[in-house]
Amino acid sequence: MAQEEQHKHPAILRYFDEIVPIERDAINARRAAIRHRRKGFQRGDIGEPRALPGPKSGSRRDEVPAFPYPADDGPKEDDTDDVRKGGNRAPDARRTRPRPEPRDLTGLALSGGGIRSAAVCLGALQALEVHDAIDGLDYLSTVSGGGYIGASLTVAMSAPSPPDEPPPEFPFQRRVQGWSDPRDTAAVGHIRNYSNYLLPRATPGVWNISEAAVILLRGILANAVIVGATLLFFAMLTKHAYPRSETLWLGSFIPRLVGFDTFPFLVTLVGVLALVAVLISWVLWRSAYMWYASSAVQDHQARLPSDRDVASPLLKLATMLVIVTIVLAVLDLQPFLLVGLRRFYEWAQASHFGPKPLSAVLVSVTSFFTAVAALSGKLGQFLDASEHAFDWRTTAQRIATRLAIWLAAVLLPLLLLFAYLHLAAWGIEGMDPVLHPSAPIAKLYPWAFALAFIVGFWFKPNSYSLHQLYRDRLSKAFLFDPSDPEDQPSDDFKLSNIDSQRSPYHVINAAMNIQGSLAANQRGREADFFTFTRDFVGSDITLYASSNECKPAYAACLDMEKADPALDVATAMAISGAAFSANMGSNTIRPLSPTLALLNVRLGYWLRNPRDLAKPRRAISRLGDVVHLILNKFYLLAEMGNFLDETSRRIYLSDGGHIENLGVYTLLQRGCQLIIAIDAECDPALAFGSLIKMERYARIDLGIRIDLPWEEITAASRRYERELADGTLSCQWNNGPHCAVGNILYHDGNEGVLLYVKSSVTGDETDYVLDYKRRYPAFPHETTGDQFFSEEQFEAYRALGFHAVDRALAGSDQIALSDELKARGITPEMMLDWVKQMLACNGVLA
Repeated sequence: MAQEEQHKHPAILRYFDEIVPIERDAINARRAAIRHRRKGFQRGDIGEPRALPGPKSGSRRDEVPAFPYPADDGPKEDDTDDVRKGGNRAPDARRTRPRPEPRDLTGLALSGGGIRSAAVCLGALQALEVHDAIDGLDYLSTVSGGGYIGASLTVAMSAPSPPDEPPPEFPFQRRVQGWSDPRDTAAVGHIRNYSNYLLPRATPGVWNISEAAVILLRGILANAVIVGATLLFFAMLTKHAYPRSETLWLGSFIPRLVGFDTFPFLVTLVGVLALVAVLISWVLWRSAYMWYASSAVQDHQARLPSDRDVASPLLKLATMLVIVTIVLAVLDLQPFLLVGLRRFYEWAQASHFGPKPLSAVLVSVTSFFTAVAALSGKLGQFLDASEHAFDWRTTAQRIATRLAIWLAAVLLPLLLLFAYLHLAAWGIEGMDPVLHPSAPIAKLYPWAFALAFIVGFWFKPNSYSLHQLYRDRLSKAFLFDPSDPEDQPSDDFKLSNIDSQRSPYHVINAAMNIQGSLAANQRGREADFFTFTRDFVGSDITLYASSNECKPAYAACLDMEKADPALDVATAMAISGAAFSANMGSNTIRPLSPTLALLNVRLGYWLRNPRDLAKPRRAISRLGDVVHLILNKFYLLAEMGNFLDETSRRIYLSDGGHIENLGVYTLLQRGCQLIIAIDAECDPALAFGSLIKMERYARIDLGIRIDLPWEEITAASRRYERELADGTLSCQWNNGPHCAVGNILYHDGNEGVLLYVKSSVTGDETDYVLDYKRRYPAFPHETTGDQFFSEEQFEAYRALGFHAVDRALAGSDQIALSDELKARGITPEMMLDWVKQMLACNGVLA
């Protein structure tokens, strides 16, 4: 679309291939600003990919993988007009997940891993600054914990300062003469002080715990209001259908609601008969069709269209009847459950089983599923990590874990059913005295329901979740003005205020949960990539909304920050790190979703769908707004039942690690030729799960192959751990490797380099890092559930991150090279020189 046409018809929808040029304009502007500030800066505007050192092997180009999406063999259909007219058509598949266009771009990816990753990545950033490489980075891609320090860097570098001066010195300090590691700045000291950010040490411990407990209680009570209104509604219906105990035997639920007496399960029987009739009719239709088709072929008539089972409208009708029949059976079962409850209390009285033992059972059950919900993240991590273990002990633990999860998943619905039956029984005359209190509390049901409904109707999904507490704690710890970290917080710093001429172009990665999407979740990923940047917010399947309308003509449209005033850098950072929720992308534990949602274990965030923002605000759309306003009140049900997709008015976002934990995927999308990845995930088995998952996604979605020799890092780390455990430590150690260099093969044959740094210990680290390793063998892969780091713990991880990156760039450590690079005669020294050329800043990178 021409520039004039964009002015005339601004649209909020943007495909990724339209966003990339805008990002590259911003990167070119930053390169120009750095050239102006640093006269010797060598990098010009974005150009073609640079050749790798050494001769290229023709065999690699012969192995270019076929791209898995339709070829660009004609003009693409523009769906902007459809959206402007109020449609909600799915994006053009030919323009989603487009082929990357490799350029001489550089990117830094900081992985997820909570405060552990933030500490490692802080050290890595300090090492990059010591080697004068930050100005050589075009992109910064962060996930979860890497986003803590990444957002801190971006906000600090965007702090006002004279245009000809470098950004504020954060979080870096130049290397002190004679020392390898820089000393702390005030900003780094502030982050260190808040390494226990969830329960900051500056606040008394009792007060911290009380604040967290009150916020947890607030969320549970808010959910109790919503659930209470629902239970009261159905209890009133049951009371109306069966006003007296003798009416419990007088018929099906729905006929009783309108005053008709029938035999039990009549409506369920009607549903079953309707289902039988549809299935028999379907068989007769198929038989008649096959007979007619056979006759037509014999008579040499035209070939008839095939009649497929999966495309038959009778299949949809039969499926709907199955669901309806199950619902009718549950409703018709209510009087029998009420009679069973009465019999239970009669037995309890006869056997002197009083209310105290029953209360104890209820308390125990509640405590059990609450504990399982609280440990759901660790349970999920254990099942993930032990998936390929076959020893009897691990197998037994997996069975016990799954039983605990399913038991906790079943207990909560049973408790809710128990509460509903009591509410219904208290309103039915003639029930057992235990079930029919002397006080007429059932008369209060309509008033209680009305009050709960009105109060609950005004609840907003993000207003009482744990997101706000998490966001505020992170903001206090990591977002500040580096000139005065304590007194000048940057709590409300907007995405659109990021100064992309001073900081690398920041991509904050989140996961959009689509467990309920039949179209977008065909591969079972349960989530899709969702990103926040200075200019746009969105994903391939929701497309992109501008971050701020006060931008050039390409973004002259209703903006996301206007639609959601709470959206800022702190909010995006917290969304990217929302590790625990009822819906966690590929990490979702579906049986526990209802329990987690009802207990308000909800760190995720409901955001306006970018596609929805594009719809016109006409009269009919105003009516649609009212409908959506009502439907949006079922957000708790959507979280409980995983009814989440990409077409709803609001989408549910969670931790970027729930889809891809390294942040490398989005850099591959943008065609970066050099990617530096800092992997600080929890990986005690050193199985490199996040790396392997990223490689699979890159191959399937983008047609990109990656060859990285990560096994050498595992071997070096395992060797040190064995000798540490055996007490046979040697004084002579080979340095590293902590770093592996692999090649990236793009779909068009162009090549890139992945410089991958793994959080690992090989024995050449500083004394206090090795001492910490001796005392805490799980280091550097202590559980992500530990977000309460001590000063010693934080420093051990920071120093490890600095050591790994510093020694790799200095050439002091071994660097693992892929077999492909070795076969072409490329040495680590040659590869390191090429990396330095890509990052060259004033010729002083050393």
